[in-house]
Amino acid sequence: MPGARNHGLNGAAAVAGPRVLLLGAAVLWSAVSAHAATYPRDEVITEPTPERFSVCYDFGCVSIAYLSLAPQEWVQIRARFEPPAADAAAERERVREAIALFERITGERIGTKRDKAGTFFSGESEFQMDCVDESTNTTSYLVMLERQGLLRWHRVGEIVTRGWFLFGWPHQAATLVERAGGVEWVVDSWFLDNGHPPFILPLKLWRSGWNPPPSGTPAEARQPGP
Repeated sequence: MPGARNHGLNGAAAVAGPRVLLLGAAVLWSAVSAHAATYPRDEVITEPTPERFSVCYDFGCVSIAYLSLAPQEWVQIRARFEPPAADAAAERERVREAIALFERITGERIGTKRDKAGTFFSGESEFQMDCVDESTNTTSYLVMLERQGLLRWHRVGEIVTRGWFLFGWPHQAATLVERAGGVEWVVDSWFLDNGHPPFILPLKLWRSGWNPPPSGTPAEARQPGP
């Protein structure tokens, strides 16, 4: 199980083998289908709980950390959904805040707080995340929220992909689906440094090749509308 690590509440790590950089293979995997049915590695926890969940990093889920949230950390995340959102749009904003908090907590624990926006715009490699890592982790966090009864207006969708080498660089992201009407929303944190609220936008817009405005644009203008 290359690159697997176990992190308890104190952040101690047990390394189970050497890391191998498999970026090329990960990118090819991410472009296989429009709706990825599986996670990139069997070792990813598919039924995450606050007591045990996995985090991918080092490009293409080459390294995996197994984490537990401290009780007070989970209380902080739950607080983002109290009182419950009045509608789907409000709930998506709560989700953005919760995902950012998940990233800040895990980033401090395993070193991914160093993760920079966009795989190919950073000179670093260790503790960085490509879109395979980001979409896998975001999906895990969303599943955790759903399993804990915090999502009233959405259910967790499948990981989606866009692009091909002939039509743009392959990219993938997590999704939410509105319970009423089935509208699909992409939840994409790859474009941002660790710990920032992810972009949530309609799948159709994202599939069209959407990219965020320049980083100097005010935050409210960077988050796309419906």
